[in-house]
Amino acid sequence: MAIPILFIAILLIVTGVRDTYGQLGQQLAKDAPDFLLWLAAVLIVGFVGYFQPWQTASRAILALIIIVYVTRSGGLFNQIQSAIQTGARSAGGPETPVPTVIPIEASGNLPIELKSPGESKPIDIKIVQQGGGGGGAGGMPGM
Repeated sequence: MAIPILFIAILLIVTGVRDTYGQLGQQLAKDAPDFLLWLAAVLIVGFVGYFQPWQTASRAILALIIIVYVTRSGGLFNQIQSAIQTGARSAGGPETPVPTVIPIEASGNLPIELKSPGESKPIDIKIVQQGGGGGGAGGMPGM
């Protein structure tokens, strides 16, 4: 009993740290009815198995319930395959936007061509000089 309580505690701590209470609630509301139905079926068949003459039939029905649960449409294997296919993309989290202003120090004429990831056309760049150059003419702007 300690392991399920520990698992639930870790789940709640992670949910609190990530501030995803709403998402957890939505997921539980979506999954709980189906889970409770399967749990009730397994418990009923398990309780019937305590009656000695029905023990063999109870075990056969329990095996059938597990087989149906694992192989049904949208079951365990489909969920694992879906998680593997989408897990690599979502594991990195949300994409970080590229900043619109990138400070660059340059002198002279430099040919610059930047391309955004996944794009084949160059990005338009506007170079604006801000403030004085701090150079040889006493820091006068534009020198």
